[in-house]
Amino acid sequence: CVAQASQFSIHEVELVSAVVDLSEIRAYRHVPSFGVQSDAEVKLPIVQVDFWLSSNDNRLKPAQPIDITYLSPQQEIALGPSYWLWDYLRRSGASGYFLPLSGGADSASTAALVGIM
Repeated sequence: CVAQASQFSIHEVELVSAVVDLSEIRAYRHVPSFGVQSDAEVKLPIVQVDFWLSSNDNRLKPAQPIDITYLSPQQEIALGPSYWLWDYLRRSGASGYFLPLSGGADSASTAALVGIM
């Protein structure tokens, strides 16, 4: 993996980009697990060209692989509903939520979700 977006985010838009060297990708396409299908297909010729689509000073190096990060189930439980509430508040144009608290477990968990926002 060379780029990863957030699982949950309070931002309206999140842009993730990576530079990928297509010749490196081609080397991974003939993995043994795909060998049966790829061996049965017609081989397409590879055409080498002596030009680039960008100049040398404008060429970016391929992005380095990164470790994929996963949220724990507890983080997903906390962030998912909280970010959904935040997104709903933002899109509705409301200025906030009215949160009556009774002191019970339901009120405490709701207050915690709103607090995470």
